[in-house]
Parts: sequence; C-alpha cells; structure tokens
Amino acid sequence: MLSEDGYSALIGLSLNRAIKLIEEAGLRWGGHFYRHSEERRFTVLEVKPGKDRMGQALLTLIVAGRNPVEHLPSLYRENLFLENFLWIFQHIQYEQIRTLDSLHEYFTPREAPVEFLHWMASWFGMDLEKNSYDEETVRALLQKGLSLFQWRGTVKGLTAYLEISGGVKPIIRENTFPQGDFVIMGEKNLSRVIRNHGERQVPFFTVHFPVPADRFSQADKGRIASIVEQEKPAHTMYYITFEKREKKQSRGILIQEDQQFINQEKTDG
Repeated sequence: MLSEDGYSALIGLSLNRAIKLIEEAGLRWGGHFYRHSEERRFTVLEVKPGKDRMGQALLTLIVAGRNPVEHLPSLYRENLFLENFLWIFQHIQYEQIRTLDSLHEYFTPREAPVEFLHWMASWFGMDLEKNSYDEETVRALLQKGLSLFQWRGTVKGLTAYLEISGGVKPIIRENTFPQGDFVIMGEKNLSRVIRNHGERQVPFFTVHFPVPADRFSQADKGRIASIVEQEKPAHTMYYITFEKREKKQSRGILIQEDQQFINQEKTDG
C-alpha cells in the first residue's frame, strides 16, 4: 500500500505499473507529463502530490520521454517555446504507443480497463447492463467466458454461471418438479386445471438453491431468473426453488370442544 511517505516507491517503475499501484491503494491519479530524459521511455521520474477540489490526494507523475527537438538543428534546440510545442505531439504519439504496448491487457479480464469489459462481454453474449453486475463479478464471468460459452445450454454451464453471479452453487434437476406427487381425495372444487405431468411433452428442469430465499435480495432473484432465461435451451421450461426453513415445532395441549379446561393455581398452605 502507498502512503504519503511511500510515493517514492513509484519512482523507477513503468507508467502503467505505477498507475495500477495508485489505484490499488485507493488514491487518485491526476495525469502525467513527459520530461526529456535518457531513462527508459515511460519510466516514472518524479511524483508530485497534490489535492483535488474535494481535498483528496491527487498524484501527478513525471515520466521519461524524448523530445523531438533533439532531432532539429542546434539553432532550435534552445527554443523553449518550440520544445514545449513539440511535447504536445509527442504526448499524443506516446499515448498511442502505450496502448499498443499494453494491448494484451485489454484481453485479460483481470487487467482490462473497466470501459472495455462490456464490449468484451458482448463477444460471449453476456448482457451485463440488464443484470447490473458489480465489476468484480463481471471480471470473474469474463475469466470463465470461453468455457461458459462452450457449455451454454447445459447443466454444467448454467450451474457455473449462477454460482459465479450469485455466490451459491445451485442444484439443477432435469424433468423434475419442485413438488412431489399428490392425490386429491373426495370432491374438491378446483379453480385451476391440474395436468398429469407424466404426459407432459415440453422438457423442463428445476434450479434449486440450497439456501433460504431471503439469502437473496429481490434484485438478485430477478437477476437469477434473467440468467436462467438467457442461458437455458429455448424449448425448455424451468422452476426456481430455494431451501425451506425448518418450522419450529411447539408443544401444547389439544382441547376439544366437549372438554373444559380449568386453570388451578397452587397455593401454599
């Protein structure tokens, strides 16, 4: 972790590495400037701490670079205005070089910039905006993105997807109703039609979470349903169930209508 006394630890590091350390320490990076130096390009030469408008720490980095003025005739090398003017174009070129040098990080879920994550997720058919994942969950899903895409529409794929996004591994049972069989005896007035599920032609499955329903918020439950709807085979139906809490059993006395209950108080004497 960086502290005000530990900013010097950034000196000598590459610019990208220094920025990551600043962000991991919960500090703010206020940008960077280039200074003509014989050091390796993009090496941090100096750290300038400051404050933003809210009074929070803001770090500005001075980075090694080479000014194009050195390639001009000696007559122009001492011109400070020209040197600063050329830094503008050199800064633009260096930023393009930095992007190309670190291009591999854009395809690494754990290191990719936040603004690149949604684009990467679209390659695997993940609708991140609809389900409102936090950044850590998004990176975890993308880390397994290729496997989840290959397993899409299978029990294995749906189980892994729900476990990563919800933190609880579900149990998926194919062609199994959440309730057991039951028998209706006597004459009963029914307000809905009960079909024999043994004759059901549409494939179905049950997604069971071995935790109580209140383990998830209403938004989490909506996200779970959205994931199942998105990842299941199109021709199937599904049920989502949660573990039932054990009902507390209380002991008491059964008093029938033809019995009387007399409360007798014991007295001393």
